[in-house]
Amino acid sequence: MKTFTKNSTLTIALTLILAFTLSACGAKAESNQTGNGKTDTNGRSDVEARTDAEGRSDVDGKSDKGERPTANKTSEISVVTKTIEPADVVEYASISGMIEGVTDISIIAEVSGRIVSVSKNLGDYVEVGEEIAKIDNEDIELQLTQAKASTLAAKANYESEKIKYQINEELYETESISEVEYILAKSSYETAKAAYDGAKANEKLAERQLSNSLFTAPVSGKIATLPIKLGDYIAMGTEIANIVDDSRVVIRTGAGPSLIQKLTKNSIVELTTTLSDKTFQGVITGIGLKPGSDNFNYPIEIEAENEINLLSGQLVNGKIAVNNYEDVITVNPSSVVDYYGIKVVYVVDSENLVHKREIDILTEVSETCIVQSGLQFGDDVIIQGMDQVKEGSLVSTKSTASQNDVALPGE
Repeated sequence: MKTFTKNSTLTIALTLILAFTLSACGAKAESNQTGNGKTDTNGRSDVEARTDAEGRSDVDGKSDKGERPTANKTSEISVVTKTIEPADVVEYASISGMIEGVTDISIIAEVSGRIVSVSKNLGDYVEVGEEIAKIDNEDIELQLTQAKASTLAAKANYESEKIKYQINEELYETESISEVEYILAKSSYETAKAAYDGAKANEKLAERQLSNSLFTAPVSGKIATLPIKLGDYIAMGTEIANIVDDSRVVIRTGAGPSLIQKLTKNSIVELTTTLSDKTFQGVITGIGLKPGSDNFNYPIEIEAENEINLLSGQLVNGKIAVNNYEDVITVNPSSVVDYYGIKVVYVVDSENLVHKREIDILTEVSETCIVQSGLQFGDDVIIQGMDQVKEGSLVSTKSTASQNDVALPGE
């Protein structure tokens, strides 16, 4: 067993003190190296370490001490903004249809025969009662002459039997003749009366056939179609001509259940022809109360003055104002960002810092969102560059026209 002396113990103590001194000097040197821009034991620079000591920045651009960060000019992001101003937005409903004359009537042959004269040409204007064409009516005239003769004969026999009946009626009342003689007289009278009525009917029929052999205009207007020519043989039911009064035109169209409730009579309709792009105004003159049998649309009639030489059969498109929003806040849909169902826009403040705003959209009319809440007049909304910014970003802005400078639906 070894025994330590007093001198041995002193030597060990001095050795330990020297070791602790050398260790402390090494730690100080390493600390000085970190303070000169080198990384610390956690891999962070001295700037980052000081930032932790002074307070980190939060997501809203404020430090833990409540101070706004100082932005570096070289970090500015270029964006385009629009200033919110009061806007008036009109919501339109679209319709389409075909132009017709306000009067459109076809003349149909009610007798058969050969065309012996055509008095008008295609496109001519005719007044009521003017002759257009005529068929050979010589046979019809003979039939009328015969019918008139039959009527005269039937009338004479009727008047004769009427007198006989009146005499026999008086004799029967005084019991001067038998009941059988009275009944025979009455029967002869009634037969004569029926024959006379039949003869008059035949005469009227012949007169009508003669009248129908002459084709006249039932209304004033232009001859839109004239599919006959001299010498043609026509049968009953053949179209002779079509007359259109296009001094006013009508467009017959339809609307679904949701739209029909927004329409009223006398509403103005902006109309445009599909081929020539001519524009004109019409007025709703009729709204149906139930949908058509072949579809679910309610019928609508629109009338307009024909001041630009519109033609029957032309297709037109139209728009009808159904809602009018006045002095509202609007943004373009492309300015709105969707965050999992939440609609937001980016607004730039007076210090050119970006803020995210949650908005509520009342409705979207064509290329315009009408904002119910979240924005106010005078806000500068980013319309280009939204994907480059976030809350607190410093931007340089280029302003364009105000947000109410948007195309209205249908324009």
